[in-house]
Amino acid sequence: MTKLYSKKTNNLLLGVYCAALAKYVLENPDKEKDSKAVQMYAYNTLADYCAKPSNHVKMTKKVKKFVKAKNEGTLEEFLGYK
Repeated sequence: MTKLYSKKTNNLLLGVYCAALAKYVLENPDKEKDSKAVQMYAYNTLADYCAKPSNHVKMTKKVKKFVKAKNEGTLEEFLGYK
């Protein structure tokens, strides 16, 4: 989350990220200990949320790069997981 969050970034992103984490764990209790899977689900959900214009997310350079990485299938690399 630190790759996206700054004082200029919409604070709502943290709430969306936390909600996505909780949603994944509640829907997949057998995978709750797989932190990478939980986080990747949350980041993918967050990227989809950011990309939707009706959500009015402030598209900073960091957020644009994040959404682009998700769309190009390089989100794990962007986040430093690979």
